[in-house]
Amino acid sequence: MNRGARKQVTFQDDSDRKDFLSLLKAIHHRYQIEIHAYCLMGNHYHLMVRIKLPNLSQAMRHLNGVYTQRYNKRHNIDGPLFRGRYKAILVDAEDYLLRLSRYIHLNPVSDGFVNKPEDYPWSSYRYFTVQPSNPSWLNIDETLSRFGADLKREAYGAFVCEGIDDEVEYFFNRLRLKSILGDEVFFEKISDFYLKHNEINYEISEAKSLVKPLDIRFIFKVVASHFGVSEESIYLSRKKQNLPRCVFIYVAREKAFATLKDIAGFLGMVSYTSVSKALSKFKKEAKAKPWYFEEIAAVYCKLGLRE
Repeated sequence: MNRGARKQVTFQDDSDRKDFLSLLKAIHHRYQIEIHAYCLMGNHYHLMVRIKLPNLSQAMRHLNGVYTQRYNKRHNIDGPLFRGRYKAILVDAEDYLLRLSRYIHLNPVSDGFVNKPEDYPWSSYRYFTVQPSNPSWLNIDETLSRFGADLKREAYGAFVCEGIDDEVEYFFNRLRLKSILGDEVFFEKISDFYLKHNEINYEISEAKSLVKPLDIRFIFKVVASHFGVSEESIYLSRKKQNLPRCVFIYVAREKAFATLKDIAGFLGMVSYTSVSKALSKFKKEAKAKPWYFEEIAAVYCKLGLRE
């Protein structure tokens, strides 16, 4: 989901909404994103998607970025349209897929746009109930399959009309949304396995809060041991690239979630901008020297992590 910056309108007219839907089709094909439900409101949108690849951030960057460019050009304005990075919530599909779908489709009713969800033209609800066919990029089968073989559409419509259940309503009414919608067993499964092993690649908003970061000092010692150099040598800044130093900075940023200021202080550097420059230079050189990432992978392994 995402909202307009300063709560500004993100969809002024039907042309805007049609443009956004065309981009949903585009990310479905380009990034293999499964789209299971959507709702476009006045100043925000909701999507229910499943990713096959760890590319949600790229897909959302394309969706929000291209839409903002087109929106600004059409309405002759400039500047950011959305308030920032999208908010992603990982959902336990087994227990919450239907309830989340219902929540999304009842948004226009909850906000007073319409009295019945089927009267709102800018959500996917009608494709689940009254429309004879759905767009090729919209997956309705996963949701409807939960209602058995017969009268699936009627059963889904009746389910939605029961209203949003208290648990889901409470979840979305929190001032600070959690990053996982599921029970304690599901939460523990995700935080103890997927996130710790970096399987999701931090596609979830605020996923870092679910993982205990590595200690920067521990990373420092492992890097020195891996390269067979003294810890003192990593502190040295030279015109020639100090590979252990650069690998340490990279891993500290990725796995300890250390700020540039933290790393600069740890290495005794004058300014955090020096860390930023060193990191940027390292990433640039790594494109021409892919074996750099082999070194990083080896360090990850010694830290007990996957890439």
